[in-house]
Amino acid sequence: MPRGDFFQIKKSVLPALIPLGLNATIAYLILARGSGRFNDSTRWSTNAIETKTGIGRTRARNAIAQLVQAGLLDRIKGGTRPKYSILHSRATTGLEPTFDNGFEWIWLPNSIVDGVGFEIPPLEKLRRNQCINTLELFLGLYDLQNLAEAGGIHWSTICRKYARTRIWEHRQYVVWGFNEETLSAKRIGPISTFIDKKGDWPAFWDAWDRFEALGLIECSTLLVEGSSNEASIVYPLDGDRWPEIDEEARSLAADILEQSDNTWAHENHEVIVAASKDYPAVELVDCYRLRYRAKTSLSASWVASAETYAAIAANFKQYRQSKLQTC
Repeated sequence: MPRGDFFQIKKSVLPALIPLGLNATIAYLILARGSGRFNDSTRWSTNAIETKTGIGRTRARNAIAQLVQAGLLDRIKGGTRPKYSILHSRATTGLEPTFDNGFEWIWLPNSIVDGVGFEIPPLEKLRRNQCINTLELFLGLYDLQNLAEAGGIHWSTICRKYARTRIWEHRQYVVWGFNEETLSAKRIGPISTFIDKKGDWPAFWDAWDRFEALGLIECSTLLVEGSSNEASIVYPLDGDRWPEIDEEARSLAADILEQSDNTWAHENHEVIVAASKDYPAVELVDCYRLRYRAKTSLSASWVASAETYAAIAANFKQYRQSKLQTC
């Protein structure tokens, strides 16, 4: 994969890294941010940790010493400009095979260390939060995220679903009405570590609320083929990022309903959109993604999907102007 504004850590390092504590974990991430193309060595050291975070020089040195002692770093050059080899634990990730995405690495954007503009960098925000579990979940969510195929963290994992009603149809299109339901998550991968022995979820939702408060998570509403993890996106309903398809999907539904006596639909549904009959099991979901994104080939594919959505919007507009106006 071409090198972009991102760095990588192996998933297998987390079971050995997280128990070392917050400062050591953050130190490892910062040194990895300063690594070379193959993430195998770094010249970043105490100064980088001190500059990028509120960790003082003494604690930064101690954190590096912890990493060396744990076998996660190897000092290959000392002095005032040291160099470290980044070692990767062979420990198991603990992820259930059915939910492991098969990637050996977690790709992290440089911006979680560097910040954007005058913003406080996410890593420093999480350090101030002083909860190692929240940082662990943050890294785990990057592992779960798939922008190219799901527009974020797949809706079968974390999402807000909507109750669905089939309202009307016109030739090849069906008009669907949706009403918002509760936010839910599935007990998989990094999420499972937050569920206590009684099966309660407050620790997870507390961490999730912190991510939202810190501006680390954003949301898009998506029309998807179904609720399973095998379904794909039909089109997004996101007026900020994809305004054209959002407007046309709603306009087509409104125009079709003008041909019917279902005026009550607008009073009883929060969202009304149209979709092809080819998608009989469509669902509306609020899909979440991490706000800071690396410029990888996967994120490039997500951005490029704008062309696909523009084509769908054009089809909707053409149908409205031709088929419906002649009814």
